[in-house]
Amino acid sequence: MRFLFLLVITFALQPVSKAQNFSKVDSFVDYLRQNEQFMGAISLKKGSATPVTYVGGFSSVESRAAVNTKTTFRIGSITKMFTSVMIHQLWEEGKLDLTDKLSMYFPEFPGGENITLSNLLYHQSGIHNFTDEQEYVAYMTEPKTHEEMLAIMMKYPADFEPGADSKYSNSNYVLLGYIIEQVTGSSYKEQLEQRIVKPLGLKQTKAGFPGNSESEEAYSYIDASVKWMPSPVTDLSIPHGAGMIVSTPSDLCIFIEGLFKGKLLADSTVDEMTRLRGRYGKGIFFIPFYEHKAYGHTGGIDGFVSSLAYFPKDSLAIAICLNGMRY
Repeated sequence: MRFLFLLVITFALQPVSKAQNFSKVDSFVDYLRQNEQFMGAISLKKGSATPVTYVGGFSSVESRAAVNTKTTFRIGSITKMFTSVMIHQLWEEGKLDLTDKLSMYFPEFPGGENITLSNLLYHQSGIHNFTDEQEYVAYMTEPKTHEEMLAIMMKYPADFEPGADSKYSNSNYVLLGYIIEQVTGSSYKEQLEQRIVKPLGLKQTKAGFPGNSESEEAYSYIDASVKWMPSPVTDLSIPHGAGMIVSTPSDLCIFIEGLFKGKLLADSTVDEMTRLRGRYGKGIFFIPFYEHKAYGHTGGIDGFVSSLAYFPKDSLAIAICLNGMRY
């Protein structure tokens, strides 16, 4: 996936006379399609233009339903960008402070009196990543309540003292998702719709419904050489604010451009989100590419893999959502 993403970036950043001329991307994706090397969709958005989307493969191998521009994909950890945006919106509204301690929201959480919301956002809380444990595979397909997930996360010892190191942990953003619900008194799904989906006019972005419950949602597959094998399906109650969103690459391009164009947060807040502390920004990765600089995130859940990046100086957004890949 990383190599595919870098190639698409390379082609998309070629100097062109027209904003919509992505001919090298088009020929590259066509080659992948002809050789059945990927299933999914790739979108590019330059400036104010409508996203250009390339599709290939099947949303359902069993029914031979082809991926189309409305096919939705689980975007995994790209969800963390949406969660971070909503936390910062609440901060701008004065409904929480980034220096708030985790113990304000979950008094029972071990060490919570020393963990701030900023620690969670920067992956500097020390809270262990529950998806790293072998037992995760045994329950990942089953619905879990917030209470059940809290019990799972609280039973692991901390990896380090808050602020002492950076270590990626899905637990951080599950907790942030729960905090959004506590502060607003409504569900993460409702807040996503109200705060991001409607303001940006996103058409295919949702949170929290069961796998494949809607006709446009893709199934994901693992390459078994001879044929595509269906992947296990995670119940989205488990990743919550760390990975529960379903979207399209075109919606993702609109989202990340909207973020950097000031449609969701003040410019100063976006600058704060992108400022690195340790290895991470606040729900955002820094993506250097020669003289170009981008910000975004990657995602992986079940057999889905995704990448999202925005190059501010090039006014270019790139999103890739795959439900199966061999390349």
